[in-house]
Amino acid sequence: MTRPDTRLARQLAKIDRLPAAARLKTLAIKRAVPFLGTAGVRVVSIEPGRAVLALDDRRRVHNHIGGIHASAAALLAEAASGLVLTYHLPDDRLPLLVRSEIEYVSRMKGGLVARAELDASIEERIGREPRSEATFHVDVRDRSGEAPLRAAMTWAWRPRS
Repeated sequence: MTRPDTRLARQLAKIDRLPAAARLKTLAIKRAVPFLGTAGVRVVSIEPGRAVLALDDRRRVHNHIGGIHASAAALLAEAASGLVLTYHLPDDRLPLLVRSEIEYVSRMKGGLVARAELDASIEERIGREPRSEATFHVDVRDRSGEAPLRAAMTWAWRPRS
């Protein structure tokens, strides 16, 4: 998959040339979506077809049993899927989350890493259809390597008015 010619992709490509690129990417994403900074979401990598984000196990995102809160885990999955879509979306289109389905299957142990991928068929639709939607199945793992939740995020894109 090649790097798309979108504003986000161009900005991140400039950052890649700098030392501490991952930290600067995180700052850029937090500026665009301030709530990600509040929760402490961090960019691990963003590249054509794939976004990897992490959420460290910190008290500020804990629930009543001392693990990462369910809503913080959902935010991580949403952010990973939204980032990989936005990376490929032409600048004249607006991404909108329209549905999220999360099944919590076990207790979260430690920090989380979320991976979202955009396959070639979705990339092709983005180029062809000004209005559409796609579902992203986000792989979220905790420090044990287990997947404590299953997440499916459906995003729409619309022309910016």
